[in-house]
Amino acid sequence: MSAAIEQGRYIALDNDETVATFMVNDLPDPAQFSKVTDDLIARTAKSVEGEHARVAACGECAPLLWERGNTEGAVRLERLWDEIQIIRSASFLWISTG
Repeated sequence: MSAAIEQGRYIALDNDETVATFMVNDLPDPAQFSKVTDDLIARTAKSVEGEHARVAACGECAPLLWERGNTEGAVRLERLWDEIQIIRSASFLWISTG
């Protein structure tokens, strides 16, 4: 794990801080969300070599919003991730914390 972190192949983020970067009026802003995710994917992709390199994302931000009672924000965030997945032809792993 230490090597992955040093090489930039693993990036751990604080859920509260990450959510704060793309929320506007208690809802995820599509433009801000896109900027945040594009930056993270690009940063991680730089550390991966090979013709068919992949980036995997694992997130707990939508469950965080749900737990806070922001169900509309959580659903919108899931939809934004779905759009990113289609645009980027990517796969994402969702973790349930509850």
